[in-house]
Amino acid sequence: MLTVLIFVIILGLLVFVHELGHFITARWNGIKVDEFGFGFPPRIGGFVKDAETGKYRFILGDKEVRNEHTIYSVNWIPLGGFVRIEGEDGGHMDDPNSFARKPACIRVLVLAAGVLMNFFLAWVLFSVVFGLGLPQPIEESERGKYPDARVQ
Repeated sequence: MLTVLIFVIILGLLVFVHELGHFITARWNGIKVDEFGFGFPPRIGGFVKDAETGKYRFILGDKEVRNEHTIYSVNWIPLGGFVRIEGEDGGHMDDPNSFARKPACIRVLVLAAGVLMNFFLAWVLFSVVFGLGLPQPIEESERGKYPDARVQ
């Protein structure tokens, strides 16, 4: 059971970082993001900025939300995630903030950003592990310096 829990946590981290790459790149390039979801629908709940008050409000369940701001949601199936981008299905050609209206180089960058973020995460994790170092064997001539050393 612990192995399954660790698997879900590690997969969740990888998916979150991957989708975060798509999300950040889309937003930096002026593309409207409708929803950033962790897990696959149906939605458990989420947060969205209220257009009138400017404060975030909680959304419970999978009800339809009409809002100009991004919905940040947590969903029932924890083995994935998604970023719903305006115009990614080829529609909304009249909206200048649509994915479909952006130049091809920006669309490719948004699509590739998830993979690039996974490479960046791997680089950070390897850097941390190598920075911490590995246990080194004690030479026979130095065993007197470390009387409490033992194999674990």
